Amino acid sequence: MTPWFHSIHIFAFLHSLYVHGRKWTLLFFVIGFSLGLASEHVGATYGWVFGKFHYQPDRLMFLGTVPIFTPVSWWLILYCAYNTTNLIVGSLERFAGKGMQLLLATLLMAGLDGLMAMNLDMLFDPIMVCPERERWVWEFGGSYFNIPIQNFIGWFLVGFTISLLIRIYDVRTGRTVSLGRRFVHYLPSGLYFGMFALFALLSVVDGYPQYALIGFAGMVPFVLLAAVRACLLYTSDAADEMSEV
Repeated sequence: MTPWFHSIHIFAFLHSLYVHGRKWTLLFFVIGFSLGLASEHVGATYGWVFGKFHYQPDRLMFLGTVPIFTPVSWWLILYCAYNTTNLIVGSLERFAGKGMQLLLATLLMAGLDGLMAMNLDMLFDPIMVCPERERWVWEFGGSYFNIPIQNFIGWFLVGFTISLLIRIYDVRTGRTVSLGRRFVHYLPSGLYFGMFALFALLSVVDGYPQYALIGFAGMVPFVLLAAVRACLLYTSDAADEMSEV
């Protein structure tokens, strides 16, 4: 799984540079990496945010108490979520106007991003802590496949915070998001679906198909909504072309 993960991290970073530009990409990367690292560190050290756990060494490169791939993955997951939400909802300026409406829309879109991150972890975490892998260990267990519910609340809150900060930057700078009329805009949603497919396959191979069902119910609807928007935009463009003939 590691080579595949390395490749999609690189692809996502290059995609962000191409679609969103260098300044925005570096800002989002710094926010995602920093908050991901800080939250994972206090979780592994003090049990805050996610609950008390510790990573297994297992040839991983650590940055303090946290494997270095973990905060990078926070950025990757939120990047996929950010772009997918934008495809589903569209431009903030188009429907939210200004003032309190824009603030509420920003909060709701950040909430969707946080939910997408949390739903991914509902599939990912059980796979990584099962006896066949055991990449980290929950010291006190929990009610969700021996994982504490606090972990998923933490995933939502951290994802929400990362997304909210970059969306506030978008609003403050007047940055208009793409509405997805180019194929390249849909690639992050494809990556999100690819992560579902990989983790679902691993869960079936390990003998836990119920994890795949949870991932399907929690992750795939977002991808389908983005696909519906793609179809609507394609139909709209086709109708415009016909009207010009």
